Amino acid sequence: ALTIADGTVAGQIMHVVKAAGNEANAVTPTTTLGDWANIPLTDTGDNATLMWTGTAWIVTSSMGGDATNVAIAVA
Repeated sequence: ALTIADGTVAGQIMHVVKAAGNEANAVTPTTTLGDWANIPLTDTGDNATLMWTGTAWIVTSSMGGDATNVAIAVA
């Protein structure tokens, strides 16, 4: 699991990629915009891109390693 602290500058971008491993992982930002809680990354190559708005993280894209969408878990 990866917990992401709040950003420091509006427009800050974070790219997260599952590089290896068989365990499911989750990206969990401290503050999110909307009702989502985390982004599960299950397969190698699963990835997500987030941007700090100045007050919260938003997801700008997410993709599974097999070219499918990665689900975003809602709180």
